[in-house]
Amino acid sequence: MTTGRGRELLIDSGNSRVKWGWGSKDGIVANAALENREIESTLQRLWGRELVPCKIWLANSAGERREHQLRHIVEVLWGIEVHSVRSSTSFGGIINSYHAPGQLGVDRWLGLIASWRRVRGSLCLVDCGTAITIDLINGSGNHQGGVILPEIGVSWAEFAEKVPHLSLDQGSSSSLLLGKSTEEGLRYGQSGSVATVDRVLEEIFQQHGLATLLVTGGGGKILQQESAFGFLRVENLVLEGLFQVAKSDNYQ
Repeated sequence: MTTGRGRELLIDSGNSRVKWGWGSKDGIVANAALENREIESTLQRLWGRELVPCKIWLANSAGERREHQLRHIVEVLWGIEVHSVRSSTSFGGIINSYHAPGQLGVDRWLGLIASWRRVRGSLCLVDCGTAITIDLINGSGNHQGGVILPEIGVSWAEFAEKVPHLSLDQGSSSSLLLGKSTEEGLRYGQSGSVATVDRVLEEIFQQHGLATLLVTGGGGKILQQESAFGFLRVENLVLEGLFQVAKSDNYQ
């Protein structure tokens, strides 16, 4: 086997797609993505064309079954260790506000790490994937909590079917604006829409003041076009955050 001369494989495994990129001393190169339904038939073939990575970093938010599937593909191809990243209490100047920091979705955490590196000030990150997540960081780098909604155009019932690894039948919505656990952040029964996102953002800004707005994810373009708010749209924020973690010598 020929190792890819210092290239690290960065994997962002979400509920709809798996994305990956190759990290080197010059940054992330050769980003790609695949629908989850194509993983079994296609991913091993695509990765098999690449040189053996020197290290593999995985951010998985799609449940244990998906992680086992990806680890198996890596084992068959290269037989090397996969470093699974979990959310931590702090990193790169930001502090995780969750009651149990490891329960904050790793995709949200890595997106916040990348966003903070870009803005270095009060920011609100909206990730429009299978779920819409809205997270606020204040000017000191303290995470204030977040909101979880179905993706744009999806009902609550459809959302629950798409994310079976989450428990979405735990009662009524929390009265908190920004939750510090999955249960507190879920807006139970609400459908995903641009109007709902705008209402949440208006409430956040009324209580916490204005912040730089960033949007990422597959539905980010729709939100950017139809929202009453102005967004900075950034692709692959999770991979950016994963790259920052991969460069660090002290990630806990």
